Amino acid sequence: MHDHCDGSLFAGSEIFSKDPNALQIQPYYDDFEIVNPIGTYTKKHKLSACYFTLGNIRPKFRSKLKLIQLVWLCKTDLVKQYGLEKVSTPLVSDLVQLETVGIQITTDKVTEIFRGSVTMVVADNLGSHGIGGFNESFTGFRICRFCMCTS
Repeated sequence: MHDHCDGSLFAGSEIFSKDPNALQIQPYYDDFEIVNPIGTYTKKHKLSACYFTLGNIRPKFRSKLKLIQLVWLCKTDLVKQYGLEKVSTPLVSDLVQLETVGIQITTDKVTEIFRGSVTMVVADNLGSHGIGGFNESFTGFRICRFCMCTS
């Protein structure tokens, strides 16, 4: 395997098996501090962000900054208050429309309809726990549900 497109789930997908040019959306979720994380105002200025890149781009170019697009930016306190589901509702709505109806793009008087879907969701350990609805505190006996290591 060289890429996620080599996997059996991708090959068996209804959208990507019928249309090789379908958009492969790869969102990334992360929380970050915009001030010194060791200072006195930690967590006060913490932001949550969702970015995406297209899986249709060759792997060596996907991490180029100019090819990573910001989807939304929100204070982490608001994400915790209202929930990630509420904050992500516009994104999910747009993704459903992209998957079912597609988007119409006209260039040089030629109109094409592009469909697409999410091929993977990328996040760090804390972000993936938040997306999955798991405990985001790693102070328990088992600090990681994947490797089952202890503190």
